Amino acid sequence: MEQINTKDAIPHSDQIGTDRWRLSVDRNRVPNAFEFVVVASARAKQLLQGCVPKIEPSAKPARTAQREVLSGLVHRVEQTLAPPESPEA
Repeated sequence: MEQINTKDAIPHSDQIGTDRWRLSVDRNRVPNAFEFVVVASARAKQLLQGCVPKIEPSAKPARTAQREVLSGLVHRVEQTLAPPESPEA
């Protein structure tokens, strides 16, 4: 059987990471890839600023953030804008 060099292989679209470490993404749990990226990047920024990881941390904060989002420990929070204050006359 012929061996395949995994370093030359292009990762499948539902896998994130390097050859050593792959993160399988279940498209049913993450239907919106853009939202996943935005939430994970915001969480990675929090981790870089010193927030405590909710799972065992990886060497890279971005990977830790991705795993937290996929596990459901971190999610998007809806922001509601306060109505403008009316000037009191």
